Amino acid sequence: MNVSVDQNEEKLLVARLREGDHLAFRAIYERYADGLLRRLLRLTRVDHIAEDLLQETFVKLWEKRETIDPGLPVKPWLYKVAENLVFQFFRKLALDSRLQNEMIEWYGKENRIAFEEELFSREKQDLLQKAIQQLSPQQKQVFNLCKLEGLSYEEAASTLGISPSTVSNHLVKASASVRQYLRQHKDSIFCLLSLFL
Repeated sequence: MNVSVDQNEEKLLVARLREGDHLAFRAIYERYADGLLRRLLRLTRVDHIAEDLLQETFVKLWEKRETIDPGLPVKPWLYKVAENLVFQFFRKLALDSRLQNEMIEWYGKENRIAFEEELFSREKQDLLQKAIQQLSPQQKQVFNLCKLEGLSYEEAASTLGISPSTVSNHLVKASASVRQYLRQHKDSIFCLLSLFL
């Protein structure tokens, strides 16, 4: 299909959706549900959880339809909502031992270790991202370049157009802020601290 025709068709669908048109909603569902379900299955690895989160994604689309901009593609909006729902699910899972046991059953006993590592990894990533979001814009850039991307002070300085000593100063402050944030949330997860000591 011609890309511009496809984009124009989607704009019309979203405009109709905003007005409460159920047929437009169904058309958007049929266009994106299969791809979203595949993405959710990759993230959760459990059919019924992925299907539940898919339905919840489209419920949110319907509930938030009046706030969606018809001039923007709806696909990124759907994928962002779906991924946020996955993170919310794993956060809830981290606090609910009954739900953890249910998920382990679905994963199968042979996959228990892999499941627990996946859960731990997701919580780690989520907590680290929250810690990084607390930083100033410059500290965030320096932290991402040096700690997460592995650039040297000189490489980060060249990328940002600042001196290596300024990079060092920002990194010291950023690392201290991240450590403090992680310590405050040590009941959720504590081993991340070793990355920044």
